[in-house]
Amino acid sequence: MKGFKVLAVVFLSLLMIVTAACNSKGNESVSGNSGSNSGSNEGSETTNFSDMSLTFGSATATGNWRIAMAATSQILKENLGIEASAQVTPGADTESAVGVREGIFNGGVTSTLTAERFAEGGNEPFIEPFQLNHWFYIGDMYWNSLVSKDSGITTIDEFAGHKIGVHSPGTINYIFNSEILFPAHGMSVEDLEAELIGTSTAIEHLKDKNIEGMSHARGPSGAIVELTMARDLVLAQPTPEAIEWVKENYPWAGPVKMPKDVYPDLEIPEPGLVFLIPTMSYLDPNLPDDLVYEMTKQVMENFEVIQNAGDAFKDIKPEHALQGATKKFPPHPGALKYYKEANIPGWEEFEYLLEN
Repeated sequence: MKGFKVLAVVFLSLLMIVTAACNSKGNESVSGNSGSNSGSNEGSETTNFSDMSLTFGSATATGNWRIAMAATSQILKENLGIEASAQVTPGADTESAVGVREGIFNGGVTSTLTAERFAEGGNEPFIEPFQLNHWFYIGDMYWNSLVSKDSGITTIDEFAGHKIGVHSPGTINYIFNSEILFPAHGMSVEDLEAELIGTSTAIEHLKDKNIEGMSHARGPSGAIVELTMARDLVLAQPTPEAIEWVKENYPWAGPVKMPKDVYPDLEIPEPGLVFLIPTMSYLDPNLPDDLVYEMTKQVMENFEVIQNAGDAFKDIKPEHALQGATKKFPPHPGALKYYKEANIPGWEEFEYLLEN
């Protein structure tokens, strides 16, 4: 019996050692071998981060955000050995940001509008302020105020009383609709028969005639090309009063002339305008600086992978990287270090982040 107890103690001791070693390895796969938050990269070769995995939120399966983050993940895999992936998040930037807060995601895609809203707090799901770090600009999304031709709608102020897809509360789509687009036209979400559905679902419902229109942001999209081929649609136009109000309060939103070659089968009444939403990738501020430096360096130096991923990205260049960054939505210090070295326009505004 005594010998059995001795063997049991030895066995348990060995088990604890093995478990500790496994836990140590598991933690290493989360934080990687990137060292301290402010490690220097000068004069060093690119570090291999093959023991690390990163997961990025995106948006719906057919959206450009998922395409952009999938291309980004490819760059990180091929050049740093990171096991990176882009996950479908139907709740778009809100779902991704919640995932970062809960440790599920390491980054995602958003707009300055929503990132600043998260940083301010006071609204669900971020009652407490929650900071995200800007990573790099990925382009403007068109605001698709699309309606069926047989609805008779030609202007956005005519949405009232109609069944329109507007996305779920907290997302960039809902915020833009409820706080910018609809108020500019003297409406609220409650004035519509609003369907709180994601963009991909809205596209399918509009194709199947389950809704009369959709009010969602998306860059040039093959899914919308197919939608306009399947059903006669009209790009609803803003009123002159709404145009002036948006220009005064949200000048980044446009509107601009909608290029007719983007969706050749879409009817675009005069004056042929469309609103815009600038979007950018973001990172968890807790990611180590030296890791983010290497990630940024590789993404910027292999940016053609993103440019070639879809028409929405073909005109975006590394020198646009800091577009959309603000004091409430600042660049990650690791990314900023690279942007300073590469002299990316706008880095000087955030130099204070490198002083610590």
